[in-house]
Amino acid sequence: MALLIVAGTVLIPLAMWGTSVSREGLRSAYDLLALAAALTFGIWSGLAVYGINRHHTVLTTEIHKLFLDPWFLSAGAYLGLYGIYRILAEILLKTWERRAAAE
Repeated sequence: MALLIVAGTVLIPLAMWGTSVSREGLRSAYDLLALAAALTFGIWSGLAVYGINRHHTVLTTEIHKLFLDPWFLSAGAYLGLYGIYRILAEILLKTWERRAAAE
């Protein structure tokens, strides 16, 4: 399982970059999906903290229920992959710009 996680963390952002270069529309789709994931992640976090404060159950175990929520996990996982994809895209873009300027 650990190998699958590590491989996915490397291969999925590479695939996202490759498809975004070949298809312009996918770049926008990845960006919109990241926006939806960020909203989901933030809203779910905020609602969990609000519920804990409202019920006066400020225990460290109470907030950990959030980590079992599939929406929260999915949004966080996508944001992590999207962040790596964006960093990779920026690095490759700067590399290409330097090469074009040198020619």
